[in-house]
Parts: sequence; C-alpha cells; structure tokens
Amino acid sequence: MLLYLSGHSRPDIAFAVHQCARYTFKPTSRHFAALKRIGRYLKGTADKGLILRPSKHLHVDCFPDADFAGLYNHEDSQDPHCVRSRTGYVILVAGCPVLWKSKLQTKIALSTMEA
Repeated sequence: MLLYLSGHSRPDIAFAVHQCARYTFKPTSRHFAALKRIGRYLKGTADKGLILRPSKHLHVDCFPDADFAGLYNHEDSQDPHCVRSRTGYVILVAGCPVLWKSKLQTKIALSTMEA
C-alpha cells in the first residue's frame, strides 16, 4: 500500500518507502521503526497531497538526473546496493508532474559519466 501511495499520490514519501522496501526479505527493527514513522507522518498529513495548478501554456518538460554511488559509506560497506547509482526523472505537462521515476541502476557504474 505504501508503494502505491508513494508512486501515485504522495511522492514526498517515495524515498523513505523505497529504502524500506529494499529490505523486504530481511527487515530489522530499524526498518519497522522507519515504517511506523512513515505511518505517523501520513496520519499527520492526511489532508496533504498533490495540488496541480496547470499553467495556461501547454508545454512538456523533462528533468532527468543521476547520482554516482549515492549511498557509499552511508550504510553497510559490504552491501552491494550501497554502491549502485540512482537514476531518476520527472516529466511535467503544463507545469504539472504526470510521470516520475527513481530507481537503482542494475549495474555498478565505475564513473560519474557511466552513472
């Protein structure tokens, strides 16, 4: 349910939810605490969500981005997911986000150019 919310109406929780979802098969007490915190955040911001105010000019904008080994030295140094790069983009139509994605790359990049 949290993945659905983060992908469709609450992009503000997307990063936290995806960090927890990475450890679905081997969760720890830290992950349960993070999920409880996300739940408390959602309960406190139930009246929030995406507010779309389109501009009068119909135009399409795309903003891609990538990072190089973004979690290196921030988590377990033996975890192969920590050295993977992240790629993401957001597509706007008339100034409103209609499509966004952020995911870990499948291969480990050896430079910022590869990321």
